[in-house]
Amino acid sequence: MTTLISKILAVFVTIASVAFMAVVMANVSAGGPNWQKKANELSEVAFDRANPQAAWTAKRRTDGADLGGGAILPLAIVNSQKKLLEEERAAQTTLDQDIARNKSRIAEAKALIDADLDALKRREADLDKQFAELLDQMNQLSQNFIMESKKQTDDLAVLKLRAQEYILIKNQLEELKAQREVASEDLSRLKALVYQAKANLERAQKRMELLKDDGAKIDEKY
Repeated sequence: MTTLISKILAVFVTIASVAFMAVVMANVSAGGPNWQKKANELSEVAFDRANPQAAWTAKRRTDGADLGGGAILPLAIVNSQKKLLEEERAAQTTLDQDIARNKSRIAEAKALIDADLDALKRREADLDKQFAELLDQMNQLSQNFIMESKKQTDDLAVLKLRAQEYILIKNQLEELKAQREVASEDLSRLKALVYQAKANLERAQKRMELLKDDGAKIDEKY
């Protein structure tokens, strides 16, 4: 679609240039506008010629790039503006392609982040479940430990075994707490990445719209 529009615009610029040249030649023949004044008003382009019989040259003021020229000043003006317009078209096409690629990459990154978020949420739910189960086990063991202590105060081996189990489960509980905190931090970071990716996508879309608007304004001008 972009290629078709570019071809149509190229044909339009060519036809407009020819028509403009016809008007220019008519104005020149009839003592028309002050073309030297118009050339001076084009701040981007420097027009010059070696001598009164030489052809006019047109160069960009910033880098000295050749923008065409012509046998007469009006033709040099038209050719330079046509060259500038072509460069704007090429730059806009390149920018549109970059925006499309970046938009695709952002969408892919967002899909991966969403998948990671879902996995982290499931992991967090699993950790919560394990935490609750271990807490129940620890409470039950604590109660059993108290009951067994009262019933078998003389059985030190049993007491030591229960104490070891209690400590083991308590350590596992602390480990699960730490894993849960790490998972929560990872989830927060991924959420921030999602928000940032969405914000970048919105800025890229707004910039694309602004660039398209700028391109439309250039079309209206020339």
